[in-house]
Amino acid sequence: MTLTILQWNILYKERIEDIAAYIKSVGPDIACLQELTRGAEENNFRDTPALLADALSMNHMYKTAQSWPEYEGYSFEVGDGIYTKFPIAREIYHFVQDPHPDPGEDYTLQGRVYVEAELKIGDKSLTVGTTHLTYSPANEITDRRIKEADRLCTILKEKKSSYIFTGDFNALPESYPVKKISALLQHAGPNLSELTFANKPFEHDGRVVDKLIWRLDYVFVTPDVKVVESKILKSECSDHLPILTTIEL
Repeated sequence: MTLTILQWNILYKERIEDIAAYIKSVGPDIACLQELTRGAEENNFRDTPALLADALSMNHMYKTAQSWPEYEGYSFEVGDGIYTKFPIAREIYHFVQDPHPDPGEDYTLQGRVYVEAELKIGDKSLTVGTTHLTYSPANEITDRRIKEADRLCTILKEKKSSYIFTGDFNALPESYPVKKISALLQHAGPNLSELTFANKPFEHDGRVVDKLIWRLDYVFVTPDVKVVESKILKSECSDHLPILTTIEL
């Protein structure tokens, strides 16, 4: 049995209807998504995790990574989710960076969460985890980010079989977080020379990235998971390109 897994940071500013249409066109069995929002102005203050689940007719789990109780007159939150055609038998989460009481627009202070779902696929089970690690200017690996990676890897080191881990790591292939994860899990591809960011102009704190120059998004598996294919897809949505991985279960 082959399964497809979509890894994608959907960009909180994108219309959730466009994201849903794109995911439908790809048709993955599992989708691991970052930058889902509840209450954000860019999506008319709606609950995008729930809207997306309805649009895709998929089971899902979602966990807030960071909330803003009072931001320019309204409250909103951002987080990560796993969507699947299969029943979810168990779901857990761990903060790898604790939420900040008031991060404002400082991306480096935001909470970061690891989410995990155990899926029942016939008589088999598959565990899927995803995360969105801390942003830093020019992908600098700070002490805060090293502690975050270490915290994440205390979770990952327990994963021995039937496991897939994806995410936007905000880190380059040669960085501490990616090397640390690579020591515990097997990279599923595609080749690390293939780039995922920035698919459209990104601007923050006066810094602009307006072309594909970095690989920030990844898929890893335990050694028993057979990877059939892994490729970066084209998309007009989001500043991150999605990765589609096919495995044999």
